[in-house]
Amino acid sequence: MLNILGEIAEDLDDAETGQRGYLLTGQGAYLEPYRRATGDLNQVVDHLKWLTSDNANQQKRIQTLEVLVEKKLAELQTTIDVYQKAGPSAAHEVVIEGSGKRSMDQIRALIAEMTAEEKELLDVRREQANRSMGNTSRSIVGGTALSILMLIPCFWLLFRELSESERAQRALEKSDKWLSTTLASIGDAVIATDMHGNVTFLNSVAQALTGWTLEEARGKSMDVVFDIVNAESRRQVEIPSKKYSAKGKSSD
Repeated sequence: MLNILGEIAEDLDDAETGQRGYLLTGQGAYLEPYRRATGDLNQVVDHLKWLTSDNANQQKRIQTLEVLVEKKLAELQTTIDVYQKAGPSAAHEVVIEGSGKRSMDQIRALIAEMTAEEKELLDVRREQANRSMGNTSRSIVGGTALSILMLIPCFWLLFRELSESERAQRALEKSDKWLSTTLASIGDAVIATDMHGNVTFLNSVAQALTGWTLEEARGKSMDVVFDIVNAESRRQVEIPSKKYSAKGKSSD
């Protein structure tokens, strides 16, 4: 709206400038700003009415502004008509009479009054917008804090489950270490396999007996690492653990 008020004042200044130029020179080219401004003013005032349709005070001022604008344009047109009919001196007498200046002073004062109220309304709306943004920010912060509080129990449960899982893993590792230590300390050869008969452990006695290190034997079939031969027939004897594994598979 502030731009529209400024446009009205600018159009009136252009109209008055064109009128003065014509009265001083008598050349019709100087009337071009006057004609352009008078053609724009009605549309600009109508636009101003639409922008202030929700403001009763401004609507009343616009009604007064319309009357003053029409009066000012009529004064300008009168001076032009007098110039064309009676000459420059007669037109100069109309200007000297001062009605045009009084109308322009009233228009400027009214535009200043409307501008001041519009700026005040803008300040109020800006303050309301800032308060609204502040409330929104506080709501966001409050909502975030509530979400964090709601997540704390979830993090605690997850931490507890992870802790229990870690304790179970450490217990399993401790048990495996204890079993390995126990098997390694036995004086007899000890070879452990998985359910498929693949070597998972050899103690030092078994390593010396088979000639395989634990790293070399791990994952290999038992009958590859430990070849049992019958002392009398010199034939290969089936490994008991492999026989047990096969029996378990057939029962499945």
